[in-house]
Amino acid sequence: MPTISRENNLWYFNGNPAPSGFTLGSTTVTLVASGGGDGNYAWSITSGSSIAALQGTTSGSNVTSVQISSTSFSTSENDVTVQLQFEPTSGTQSVQTSYSLSVDSPYKLISNGSTTNRGVKAPCEPIPAPSGTDGFQSLVPYEIISFLGVEITNITVAEHFGTDVPAYTNENWPLNTGSPITSTDGTFVDDICQVGTFTPHPLPPQSPPSTTLIDQASQSWNIGSGSNGPGLIVQTDTLQRYIDHGRHTGITSPVR
Repeated sequence: MPTISRENNLWYFNGNPAPSGFTLGSTTVTLVASGGGDGNYAWSITSGSSIAALQGTTSGSNVTSVQISSTSFSTSENDVTVQLQFEPTSGTQSVQTSYSLSVDSPYKLISNGSTTNRGVKAPCEPIPAPSGTDGFQSLVPYEIISFLGVEITNITVAEHFGTDVPAYTNENWPLNTGSPITSTDGTFVDDICQVGTFTPHPLPPQSPPSTTLIDQASQSWNIGSGSNGPGLIVQTDTLQRYIDHGRHTGITSPVR
């Protein structure tokens, strides 16, 4: 009776290859049948054919390995089943075995601690920026988690903003923008920082925090690509900027 194993874990990034440097698996892996000997091997997917697909030659003499690629993400553990039909050359009775696996994917963000608010000086770099009184820097920490509960390391993180909605009369704060980053350890912070001579002038954090809302915008987080399209969206929220701090509200994660 052949036994089936795989070289790596199978992942899905919305139809795109795994990001460069990703070490937790791949979007295509090899299944290997061992211990059967010479004979005819026929591979097929009997469950989860909408989630994964076999590639290349799937049947014939001594086809002891086959590639399987992700086409979507798992919604339960081990929801893909691969069946192998083996007919030995010796003419003994054919046998059938199966192997189940999951297609993991970026799934959600979880809080990695409390938001920190600091008074900083211009410019808002590095993270954290030098202490000062030119404005504020709010850092919102997150951890990136897969559907199967794995902390996702060596992965790209991107944010996307909807239309900015002003709340303060005649405010001219710069619009929110986001730059893709790479998280090596599975964590990152959203850097909400405002300094400079704008209207109104941003303040260092007050005690208690100010209730003067300057603007807000919808925000979505994409894991697995440097843009908001190819990867998977794992969280939506609203980013609010007050005169002395920033925060996330209305957090939805996961979104599927």
